[in-house]
Amino acid sequence: MKYFYRVRKVCWLGLIQLVISAAIAVGCSKGVGPGGEISSKALEAAPAEVKQAWHDAMAAWKGGHYAQAATNFVVLKSKADSFSPEQAEELANAMGAFGRQTMLASGQGSADADAALNVLRTAGGGRK
Repeated sequence: MKYFYRVRKVCWLGLIQLVISAAIAVGCSKGVGPGGEISSKALEAAPAEVKQAWHDAMAAWKGGHYAQAATNFVVLKSKADSFSPEQAEELANAMGAFGRQTMLASGQGSADADAALNVLRTAGGGRK
């Protein structure tokens, strides 16, 4: 009988360690949305239409709405000829980070991320 209680105690301790490890992993993992490497400073001087598309793309991305974010990035990319070099670089950085995060989400089975990749591919912004 003592053996049973000892095994049960060890199982509970193992379960507690597993729960704590999972909580730490979730808390430390990178969330959805743009990271600290994405800045809006370069686009502050852009026309209102461009700033709105940028804001919409960032909000959709942060909310995990990959297809909507991709659509907004495609709109921005279509206007990139009128961007300053700094604005074009910021858009490229954001689209690169967005593409990487979308690929990861797609690999985890996100249908919205799959739709976003199709939007980017159709617009010529992704791999075929």
